[in-house]
Amino acid sequence: AGCSSNATLAFAYWFTVCKGKKERDLKKWKWQIALVYSPWIIGFADSLVGIGFEFHHYNRLWFCDTLSDHYSPHKWRPKSVAALLGVVNVLIIGVMVSLIRFVYTVEKKTDTHRSDGERRQRTIEVTQQGIWFIVAYMAAWLPAIIGLALLRKSPPSYVVFIACMYPLQGFFNALVYFRPKYISQRQQMVPGSTERASRLTSMINTLHLPRA
Repeated sequence: AGCSSNATLAFAYWFTVCKGKKERDLKKWKWQIALVYSPWIIGFADSLVGIGFEFHHYNRLWFCDTLSDHYSPHKWRPKSVAALLGVVNVLIIGVMVSLIRFVYTVEKKTDTHRSDGERRQRTIEVTQQGIWFIVAYMAAWLPAIIGLALLRKSPPSYVVFIACMYPLQGFFNALVYFRPKYISQRQQMVPGSTERASRLTSMINTLHLPRA
C-alpha cells in the first residue's frame, strides 16, 4: 500500500497540473476510490494472498511480513513484490517526466510574451518538485528494495537502518508537498525581517497553525 500511495499521489499531481483538475474535483467519490482507497485495497489483497499461502512471518523489523522468508519454498513471492516496486518506480518517473514535458510545452508557446528571466520558470519549479518527490520516495523505499533483493542475508545493522527509514515515507512526502507553499510564503515576507522570524512565520502560515 505504501508504494502504491506514492504512485497515486504522483497521478493526482499530474491530473491537477496537466488536466486542470481542482482539489474539489479530486474529492469526488470516483477520484477518491482511484487515488486514495486503491492503495489500501491493493495492500489488503496482498495481505490476504500472503495469509492464504501461509508464508507470513516476523521480518525482524516492527511488523509481520507477508513475504516468504529465505528458507521458504515460495521463492516467487519476493520477486513478485520486487516487480511491483519496479513498476511503481517506472510509473512515478514516467508521470514526472510527462508532467515536466507538459509544462515545458505550455511555457514554450508563450516565449514571445515573456522576458528572458521569466522563461521556463514554471518548468524549473515543476522539475525541482518532481525531483524532490522521486528523492523522497527513493529515500524511504530504496533501502527496503535492497533489503528485499538480499532476502534474509542483510546484516542486523542494515535492518535497523531500514526500520528507521521506511516509516519516514509520509514525513518525506509532507516535506515535498509543503515545500512550494513554504517557498511562496518566504518570498512574500516583508523585507527587513530577521531570518529566524521569517522562517518561523512562513512555516506557521504554510501549515495554517494558530498564532499564540
